[in-house]
Amino acid sequence: MACGKRRQEETVSALSLVLLGLCAVIVQSSVVGVARYFLDVHQERPLSVIGRSVIVTRVIFTGLSFLSAIFSTSALQGLLALVFLAFLSLFIYLDAASRCLPRCFTLAFGLTGAVWHFLLYPETALPALLTALSLFGVLWALRTLAYRRDGGAQCGLGDVYLMAGLGMWFAFPTVFWVISAAAVSGGLFLLARRLCQPMQWQENVNYRSAPFAPFLCGVAAIDHLWLMGSYL
Repeated sequence: MACGKRRQEETVSALSLVLLGLCAVIVQSSVVGVARYFLDVHQERPLSVIGRSVIVTRVIFTGLSFLSAIFSTSALQGLLALVFLAFLSLFIYLDAASRCLPRCFTLAFGLTGAVWHFLLYPETALPALLTALSLFGVLWALRTLAYRRDGGAQCGLGDVYLMAGLGMWFAFPTVFWVISAAAVSGGLFLLARRLCQPMQWQENVNYRSAPFAPFLCGVAAIDHLWLMGSYL
């Protein structure tokens, strides 16, 4: 009896892992479809311009989604984790391909973060909201000052909404660590570009900049997975 019960539990566990893997694959494949459809409908640069990065990003985020679902302590937490990573990969595709972060997606991302807190951690909902609003206010003010002084802004408004949205998902010190780590990663990437291809750096103005969302979302995904694992 004990042996039969153990085998049944192992079968259920294996089946659960297969279902989680399928969910991760389906969600991330759907995200690619949404990104491709949005860019085509709005006549932006197609997703194909980033080449194999689409496949690499999909594989990485499928794996992260699978691990995040395994680390979840409840079905609701697992579902919201899948949604969180789906938004992050969507922002990577859109920003890398056409450098656009539509407000409809960034606002939905922030609202989903609010749902995350209200359902799972209601005591942190108000601090998260204050963090998001403070981030938005400070970043928007800095962007406005830079635009008036230089006639242009290094940080796009979509990035501002995205960073404010992250404030709804992460605690107060964590979100600043995520933004800082992303900024450092982006700076090192541009430094490597300059050192490896100095001629192209001098001749091509566009080569001196890079979309920020891939760095921001990459760091956020890693930190999210680390936090999920620390709950175990």
